[in-house]
Amino acid sequence: MKTKFIIITTALILSGCVNQKRCYKLFPPRVDSTVSIRETIQYRDTTIYVYVVADTVIVTDTVTIRNGLPESAPVWANVEFARAMAQVRGGQLLLQLFQKDTAIMRLIDDALKYHSKETVVYVDRQLPPVEVNRLTTWQGFQIWMGRILLAIGLLVVLIKLLDFRRLI
Repeated sequence: MKTKFIIITTALILSGCVNQKRCYKLFPPRVDSTVSIRETIQYRDTTIYVYVVADTVIVTDTVTIRNGLPESAPVWANVEFARAMAQVRGGQLLLQLFQKDTAIMRLIDDALKYHSKETVVYVDRQLPPVEVNRLTTWQGFQIWMGRILLAIGLLVVLIKLLDFRRLI
C-alpha cells in the first residue's frame, strides 16, 4: 500500500504536458488543399485569300456592214465567275459583263485556336495557435519553487506517516 502511494505520488509530480513543438510533431494539424484548374479555349476568325485561276475566252464572229455601218449578232463568252456579251450595233461596240453571284467556301478546321491552361492550388492550412500569454521568468521561478515546496511537503507528510506507523 505504501509503495503504491509513493509510485502514484511520484508519477503525478513528474508527469507533465508535452511541449507544443512535440505535440505538433506527434499530432500534426490537418492541412486542406483544393486544386482548381481553369482551362480556356479561344477560337478566332482568320482571313482566307482564295486565288481564282485566270481564264480567258476568245470568241470570233463576222461583222457585216448594213447601210454603211458595221453590225453583228450578239456574242456570248462564259467563264466560271462571269459571262460577257459583245455586239456591234450601228457602228458602235456594245460590251456587257455580268458577274455571277458566287460564294467561295473553304473549310478550315479550327482556323486559329488559342489554348491556355492555368492550375491554381489553394491551400487552407490550419496553423498552430499563436501563443499569446508567455510566462515571465518570475512566474517560472514561482512555479518551480512551488513544485519544490510541494515535493518537500509530500516528503514531510510521508515521514510523519512512517513515524506514526512505527508508534503503532
